Amino acid sequence: MWSGNKTAYLKQSIALTLLICTTACGNSSGSSANPDGNNSRSSTGSGYEVVTATKPENLAQYRDWYKNGYDACVGFAQIKNLPVKPFIDIPADFIIDKDTYVSDGKNYSHTTVSSVIKVDMTPESGCASSIAKTETLRVVNNGNSYHIDVQENGERVSQPVQTEMKGDEENSAIYTDAKVVNGIQLKCLPESATTQTVGQVCMIETQGSTKFIGYDGKYVAGYVRALTAKDQFGVVITEPISVKASAVIDPKVFNIK
Repeated sequence: MWSGNKTAYLKQSIALTLLICTTACGNSSGSSANPDGNNSRSSTGSGYEVVTATKPENLAQYRDWYKNGYDACVGFAQIKNLPVKPFIDIPADFIIDKDTYVSDGKNYSHTTVSSVIKVDMTPESGCASSIAKTETLRVVNNGNSYHIDVQENGERVSQPVQTEMKGDEENSAIYTDAKVVNGIQLKCLPESATTQTVGQVCMIETQGSTKFIGYDGKYVAGYVRALTAKDQFGVVITEPISVKASAVIDPKVFNIK
């Protein structure tokens, strides 16, 4: 079975790479502390809900990367005179990951719904291809961290509950370049040799008293352009779909069953 959904790791790794380079190379204060120098705990103020979608920048290139594996399987099937199934139709609005971030200022929820392209490389299976749906839910409720994976067959796999310490607020001053995507105000890490090689990461700009910060103290990445995968399945882009500031959050969101 040949499948792929590397984008969840890409989004995390590109942000980490750029942040490390930004601070190590001496941009801004070079510290993860607050701009005023106080290492106080993260304070998000009002509640928020952020939804982002990750898509291929070039859907044809993304599709072809997976179809190459399918074509190889078809070649072996033809040698054995075995019938094959057509390659899966990938919709024009294909979303790799849909991420939803929710916080009431104390508790946090991050849900990722992923679409995974799968190709069965066994000629006897007809080189069957499909798009599988999976889901990952991470919740921090009253300092306890919960992690649940929902497999494509609907099975829920829970990780052991852990106690998690709230992270110090990231220094927002390192994000200097303004950007607007889908009408949403962002601040991005400045252009550098690293961003030209790896890609770009932008935080969602603070709205009033609402800071879009996760439990780890890092700002929610509202926009990511990941270049690290361009030699494989192409560039992938994460964009903000909706942002709600000063939101009233139903506490049931943070209840894990």
